Amino acid sequence: MKGLKYLIIAAIAILVAYYGYSPYQTVHAMKTAGENRDGEALAEHIDFPSVRQSLKEQVNVKLEKMVNDDSAENPIGALGAALGGMLVDKLVDAYVTPAELIQMMKGDTPEDVVADGITSDVTGRNGASQNKQKPFQNASYAYESLNRFAATVKDDKSGNEISFILTRSGFANWKLTKIQLPME
Repeated sequence: MKGLKYLIIAAIAILVAYYGYSPYQTVHAMKTAGENRDGEALAEHIDFPSVRQSLKEQVNVKLEKMVNDDSAENPIGALGAALGGMLVDKLVDAYVTPAELIQMMKGDTPEDVVADGITSDVTGRNGASQNKQKPFQNASYAYESLNRFAATVKDDKSGNEISFILTRSGFANWKLTKIQLPME
């Protein structure tokens, strides 16, 4: 009877440890997929509609703030904001792909990713970032709540931080649901 008690306690301890370790395991799987440039494996851990929506909201808020700041000086700003919002939706849909997320996991901001893409379009060179970091290299990790976990990557050049927010899906499954950009 005493042995059964210890066995149950050990099983519970293993379940609790696995429950707590599971987001780290997901981040490791994402990191490995990024290092191997395996977009399909990376996509298994991402809720693309949620990530795209979070990015659209952040960029639209930033765009609205910029337009409001300039609206006194520029009456055409409202029209620009309306057109900009439609453009943001299209750009986010086009750029939120496994390949672009791998670049962000290395600490590249979306401006770096877009600039690299423009460089490749203009020069015909590969648009891959010159950032030699591996995905999630030197990242910091923290639980924000029981069902929310953040992996934060800092760009060494600019000091900007990009946070990758994972949300629990089931007992020990996690999905990337939001990317918090450095919007100043």
